[in-house]
Amino acid sequence: MTKGSSPELGNHQQNMLFDNMKYRVILIVISCCLFSLAGWGQTEHLKFMDIPINGSINSFQKKLIKKGILPDSQRNSGKAGIRSFKGDFYGYDADIIVFFDKYTQKVYMARAIINSEDSIVRNNIYTKFQKKLEKKYGKPFAINKAYNSPTFAVMYQGMIDCYPKSLYFDDDFPAKYSVFIDYMDIDNHKKHEKSMANDL
Repeated sequence: MTKGSSPELGNHQQNMLFDNMKYRVILIVISCCLFSLAGWGQTEHLKFMDIPINGSINSFQKKLIKKGILPDSQRNSGKAGIRSFKGDFYGYDADIIVFFDKYTQKVYMARAIINSEDSIVRNNIYTKFQKKLEKKYGKPFAINKAYNSPTFAVMYQGMIDCYPKSLYFDDDFPAKYSVFIDYMDIDNHKKHEKSMANDL
């Protein structure tokens, strides 16, 4: 250590370097997946409630209704590319949000939101889903730094994020504590991004 240098600054720089290295590794993994998809094509799509995240929003909605997930008319007005539902998700009352491309009408992501008025109850639900997802999909391949939460990868299909949110008050979801679980299909999300780029 040179004269006048700070050990704290050195540790900070080392941490930044380590974070950059981890970030580069994650980018390499994602890039390999995307190049594989581009070369071979995605044969299967990520599933939400055993429904492939693929096809039109109307077709996806029919499959959700068959599972008892019903449209939420109060939250469906004036939202291009988003459709809201309510129903049972793994034994919990949940808000189900489906994201789709406003031009092609093709779905690319589904989200389950479980709300609670108690932080301890929310944290227990969050821990439960973390364990269940890890058991099914294996160890998380990355950590979402915004929430210090896991991101699970399903090879050649998509990614699943499970994260807590606190004091999430607005007109749509008036709850103090929530658990979000996002299911994103890689191929259809990539097509959606390309479609949206045409707006620029």
